[in-house]
Amino acid sequence: MSENTKTNFENTVTQTVLNVVLMMVESLFTLLLRFDANLRKIVYPLAKDNVVVCIRTYVPHITFYATFSYHGVLLDSQLQQNQQVDVTINTFTWQLAQVIMTHDVKVVDKLQMRGDANKVEQVKNFLLAVGLGQAVQNLLQLVKNKNKKTEEEQLEKKSIDDYKQRINEQKTQIQALTIRQEQLNTALQEMQSKNKILKVSLAVTMVIAIICAMGWILL
Repeated sequence: MSENTKTNFENTVTQTVLNVVLMMVESLFTLLLRFDANLRKIVYPLAKDNVVVCIRTYVPHITFYATFSYHGVLLDSQLQQNQQVDVTINTFTWQLAQVIMTHDVKVVDKLQMRGDANKVEQVKNFLLAVGLGQAVQNLLQLVKNKNKKTEEEQLEKKSIDDYKQRINEQKTQIQALTIRQEQLNTALQEMQSKNKILKVSLAVTMVIAIICAMGWILL
């Protein structure tokens, strides 16, 4: 393998790895912007002006671009033809890693940033707000809270289902008692009717007995 071929191969591998990393970070930015309202407020003025940031890192030497838009923070290894760089950041790779993983003002202040003062300040605010380390923890906590909320909803649903079941059981018991009461009322009415007939029969029997006794005496 010639020296030029080897160099081209290494450049291709480096470019591929860079594109994969940029895609992953871009996806993470998208998630952060979706769930963090405060971060969206900070990004809004940058997105409104479609600010383009050129980031150059040393050890290793890498150049890529961040474009702020209403679709999110778009990362690319190449500058588009219709784009113009608004802010340039020069830093070491390890410093950049520190910046995107923390909220440390001192680390952000060490970055060499050039461009319009207002836009530079806006980019600094973004870097201070983004802190991926804390953001990942926030996302994990959000997922954890969501799972906890789902468990609570399931427990609440189970409690409601148990309550409904108890109500249905009580309704069944009430219906059974109502039917039993109707049966008892019917039986009572039958007994009262029979008792009335018995009293009438007894009265008639007594009258007949008295008449027979008086006839026997008179004879």
